[in-house]
Amino acid sequence: MPELDGFKVVEQIRKLERKLGQKEVAILGLSADVTGEVQDRYKLEEVGDYLGKPFKMGELKHKIRKLLNS
Repeated sequence: MPELDGFKVVEQIRKLERKLGQKEVAILGLSADVTGEVQDRYKLEEVGDYLGKPFKMGELKHKIRKLLNS
């Protein structure tokens, strides 16, 4: 996304949810950058969970189940 990164998209989604009084949707961040700095930012930016690339299908399924059950 050249104009918006994933963090900006999440910010816009969360602002809209608050404005409309809607429940937060589950968001799973995917990134090839798995440094501690990026992991911390996912937590701060109200991303439900994150997964580093490359990932295994089982890991993705686990994260999705976890988000849907929270």
